[in-house]
Amino acid sequence: MCSRALKQYDDPNAWHNQIYELVTSNIDEGKFKPLFKAGNMGRGNASIRQLVGIMIMKEGNRRSDEQMFEAVEFNLLVRKALGLVNLSDQAPSFDTYYLLRRRMVAYEEETGINLLDCCFKDVTKGDQKVKGYSVNATENNDEQGGLSLITDVEVRPATAADKDFLQPGVEGSMEVTGNMPEHINADGAYQSDGNHDFAADNLIDFVTSGLQGKPSRYDLTLKDGQLTVVDKSSGKDVPITRTGGKWRIEAKGKAKYRYFTQEQAEKAMLRKKLEAIPKTELDRRNNVEAAMFQISYHTRNGKTRYRGLVKHVMWACSRCMWMNFIRLMIFQTKTSQRTLFGLFGPVFGCMRSRLTHARGFLHAPRYVVSGWQMVSFRMQFAFTA
Repeated sequence: MCSRALKQYDDPNAWHNQIYELVTSNIDEGKFKPLFKAGNMGRGNASIRQLVGIMIMKEGNRRSDEQMFEAVEFNLLVRKALGLVNLSDQAPSFDTYYLLRRRMVAYEEETGINLLDCCFKDVTKGDQKVKGYSVNATENNDEQGGLSLITDVEVRPATAADKDFLQPGVEGSMEVTGNMPEHINADGAYQSDGNHDFAADNLIDFVTSGLQGKPSRYDLTLKDGQLTVVDKSSGKDVPITRTGGKWRIEAKGKAKYRYFTQEQAEKAMLRKKLEAIPKTELDRRNNVEAAMFQISYHTRNGKTRYRGLVKHVMWACSRCMWMNFIRLMIFQTKTSQRTLFGLFGPVFGCMRSRLTHARGFLHAPRYVVSGWQMVSFRMQFAFTA
């Protein structure tokens, strides 16, 4: 290879080296371990990173499977993007590639989990490389058509998980209302074992819009430690055997058995509970989402004019206080029963204390930056006290 070609081949900014650094090397092979458990023909003989990288580049370049594997064998740049730096490095085979795809499809049909979607989120998130901030707002909900106000607003880096906002949002709202909520309506992304335990410990009815992932083809019912399995396609009960801490049924295909864990059974019961949520609850959830539209109304494609966490905290608090003011003014006009400031005082005082705290940090030079900053808005939750 001549010096000019070698320089391009080793250029860290070239597309093949960028793909390897940002995508291929960041694929977590551990996510695919469930596909290679005992009784499932064992682990494949090729790197999962390389196989997933092949899928990505195939779609990115609109290649057929045959064209893609020809490039994997003979195109040095494609091979470099997969981490195949020596001519003697063996590339994955067609059979291994198709085996992985078949198992991924079967796994999603059985569990509702798309491993490539999990991989996508991991690679996109990367090593805390996602820029921007997430705004989470909590508002009360009056079932009698009374006043609803935003009672807590929190801003975190965009890498924060939705589920981590729930408990701080409830606790922050309690500072304003003085009451523990009786009901919580939240998006499905707020679900976690910790949040369900938190709700149960505080006697809160925790309702979410749904579970992430595709529903299983089997209907599971767990009662008194006994699991009943019904095949949704036929409507018939499936014979089941308890083995260790799991249950199993006979499966059709290469795998002899299909296994269910306690966690899967509990998740199936939760999914059925969520599917039975009445329309009135779903309507309340839709009203909650409207608040996020109002918060982000004056942004440009999700971008604000600020930079830095502290300035975004100030922006979010100011925006939510303005929304509360409008809601209070409309409510005051309709009812004419209470004074505006009498109602607004507790919420305004809490928001003002947060602004005062945030303003104290603005003297730091690193926050004095002009330009636009991307903000991703969380689906906030509402509570009824």
